[in-house]
Amino acid sequence: MAHVQAMPSADQIYVVASMGGVIYLKPSPTEEVFAALGKQVVEGQTLAMIEAMKLFNPIEAEFDCEILEILVKDGDDIERGAPIYRVKRVAYV
Repeated sequence: MAHVQAMPSADQIYVVASMGGVIYLKPSPTEEVFAALGKQVVEGQTLAMIEAMKLFNPIEAEFDCEILEILVKDGDDIERGAPIYRVKRVAYV
């Protein structure tokens, strides 16, 4: 599960890494990204995977949101707490 961190604007939030490791933004090198810039994702949807100690751990959306900014590259080494995405809450009517 991802951790979220509020920004100055309450509806814009950072999704941060729950652990350190290698981040993967795609299920495999030939597939599309889990969450594309400008796209809306739903609560529980996988946003990325972090490989730590040969285990793949999903980063999932904790709420419905739109991807505003992708702050890492596929295959980057990241630390716990590193921002991965900047998102905006969305409400479906």
